[in-house]
Amino acid sequence: MSESFTTEELLSDIKQRAMVPTDQTTFTSSDLLRFATDELRMALLPTLLAEREEFYLSETGATQSIVASQAAYQIPARAVGQMLRDVLLVDSDSRVYNLKRIEYDEIPNYQFSGTGTPEFFCLRNNKIVLFPTPSTTAASAYDLLTPYYTRPSKLIEVTAAAQVASMAGSTVTVTSLPSTIANGASIDFIRDTGGFECLAIDQTITGVAGTVLTFASVPTDLTVGDWVALAGQSPIPQLPAELHPLLAERVARKVMKSIGDINGVKMSDQIIAEMTDGASKMTSPRVHGESKRVVSRIFWR
Repeated sequence: MSESFTTEELLSDIKQRAMVPTDQTTFTSSDLLRFATDELRMALLPTLLAEREEFYLSETGATQSIVASQAAYQIPARAVGQMLRDVLLVDSDSRVYNLKRIEYDEIPNYQFSGTGTPEFFCLRNNKIVLFPTPSTTAASAYDLLTPYYTRPSKLIEVTAAAQVASMAGSTVTVTSLPSTIANGASIDFIRDTGGFECLAIDQTITGVAGTVLTFASVPTDLTVGDWVALAGQSPIPQLPAELHPLLAERVARKVMKSIGDINGVKMSDQIIAEMTDGASKMTSPRVHGESKRVVSRIFWR
């Protein structure tokens, strides 16, 4: 049986590190998981993104059809901080082209007459604005691709999710089904190994029969043991397994600080510093056999 990294193990680790009695009522499991979600998103996620090793990079939902005479396009809703990795055009032969970014105050310098194939873009609030505005020809020939860093899902108890027992076509049988996962619900498929990333997001359940769920389609890489959870939720912390103890220690520190355990906080600070240093050495570089190379960008026009 493979090692488990669910929130059940995380909660147990937090309580041991903070020496929280099992019968205490000050911190519920929901409280601790809320703390863990905060630490994951506000501390560990920025650390991993700073490594610039493409953690959390996703193209799911990042392709939008170019529409004639439409200049503005929405940044994907699950993008961390509404931040993009790149803005690209993809032609009908799947060739990819970079668009060049301009600043908002530079717009007057890029006033094109009429429409055409976009070459530049700027950001306006949470939208990408293309210049020139796409023409009919551009709309039929290109898609807009905006790869982004996806937000780690809110942590939930294992009982609020369902584990995959088998798959057949467009149906998935789970071991048990919480009442919140019902017909018409929007769910995510979550990998049970590796980085615990979402295999597919915002998938609608089209039918429920006992513990059998029906979908329009099922991810081809879905396997037994993976998870089904409501969209934006996960029963596993979505970060490398080696960093789960660091997440637990950060939550334990938060608990000790809230109850006034000053000595415990000081000891935890030292542990967190050591763990953070070790985490950095394990996560960057992600490929040891090849160093990064600086190459000149080739622009298509």
